[in-house]
Amino acid sequence: MEYKETLTNINIIRDWWFNLKKGYTDLNTLDYTLQKLTGNYDYLAEYLSESYKDYLISHEYKKIGMSKQEQALMSIGESATAAKSIAPMKEKDLLINHAQIESEFFFLKNKLNSTSKIIEAIKQRISNLKKEL
Repeated sequence: MEYKETLTNINIIRDWWFNLKKGYTDLNTLDYTLQKLTGNYDYLAEYLSESYKDYLISHEYKKIGMSKQEQALMSIGESATAAKSIAPMKEKDLLINHAQIESEFFFLKNKLNSTSKIIEAIKQRISNLKKEL
């Protein structure tokens, strides 16, 4: 399943769950919704794993790029302190790329966490309904 499709599916179910009327008792629909949400949750976990790998690689590239830039600045006479403060300005694209990758990683991590809470809430609703009916 595609990344955007997975997020769309999760958001549709989240919105459905948020707007569900009090007293809803259709166990079949709840079971089916739970099935769909847990499947999408698994896809999301895979995307998070890939995103984490990208994040780690980006973090290393950032460290290497900054270190090389600092070394280059010191080789032309800048102090270590000056090189540390100038290097980020020289590596702006590297830092922006890293920030975007880091942002995506934390977005997916938070999305996975919130989806997990919805799954648990639906499970609880199903359990309660089975006791009541």
